Amino acid sequence: MAKTSFRWLRLIGILLFIWIVFQINWITVWKLLKEIRPVYVVGYFVVFFIAVLLKVVRLRWFLYRLGYRVAFRDVYQSVIEPAFYGMVTPARIGEFSKVMYLTRFGLSARLAWGVVLMERLVDFSVLLMASVAGVFYFMIFGVETRGLTLVVFLALVVVLYVCLINIGGLSRLGSRVMGLFPWKHPAYNDLSSLGEGLARLGRLAASLFFPFSLAILILSFVQLWFLGLALEVSVSGLYLGLAYASSSLVSLLPLSVGGLGTREAVYIGLLHRQGVSSDMAITISLLDGLVFSMMAQLILLIPIAWKRN
Repeated sequence: MAKTSFRWLRLIGILLFIWIVFQINWITVWKLLKEIRPVYVVGYFVVFFIAVLLKVVRLRWFLYRLGYRVAFRDVYQSVIEPAFYGMVTPARIGEFSKVMYLTRFGLSARLAWGVVLMERLVDFSVLLMASVAGVFYFMIFGVETRGLTLVVFLALVVVLYVCLINIGGLSRLGSRVMGLFPWKHPAYNDLSSLGEGLARLGRLAASLFFPFSLAILILSFVQLWFLGLALEVSVSGLYLGLAYASSSLVSLLPLSVGGLGTREAVYIGLLHRQGVSSDMAITISLLDGLVFSMMAQLILLIPIAWKRN
């Protein structure tokens, strides 16, 4: 029953996307695309490639600190292919294929899962912090008060850093709380062992994954700024970036393929507050979340295909 419910749940985003598609004036969208300024599109792709390069460097450096020397091209493949699979499969399952690549590098399955989960945890936490700051920016402080939004974000950064440093203590506390219950799930021991493994990775993640994730988030904001310039959208780069963070967080929910539908709904709702039309909002969402990102991922796959041939 749970599996059936999950399958039906995944249709929500797809149905929402179909409904949005029929509400959009695609003639207007086509006119917007014809007027796009190419020089800023180039800037968008350059920033996208830099962000991907940072993801490769941080994983290679992390593995090196764990005692595994892996060639750059191999780490590149372990980052690019799972990211592509994550774009074209429901529930973001492509990212978990990274475990297979890490085991090829000599990591045990448990350690590989720990590295992947820690990387995803840090990325998700940074995105969550930006989304929470966005809620304050959009709903509480108002878009005129950027300073307070920055204070909230920096406070969340400090909290996350402290949690990563002390993730061992947090995992032990969680185990003690679960131990108070009279029943234990068969997977309890495995989860406890995984928690201990994450504890050992916590400090390393705080020194490597965390700063890299922050840099990648900032580059994502810059990407949206270039895209806004390309489409001549009269919205600040900060507003676009926080809208991106909120929509990306929602799109992580396993409701559709690649977040289609849920991402567009958030973009339309937030950008409409700044007087941006639904046609422009859907154009930004599709270009950033599907068209440009897919094109960039396909370009990044070329070296891998060349190597195999």
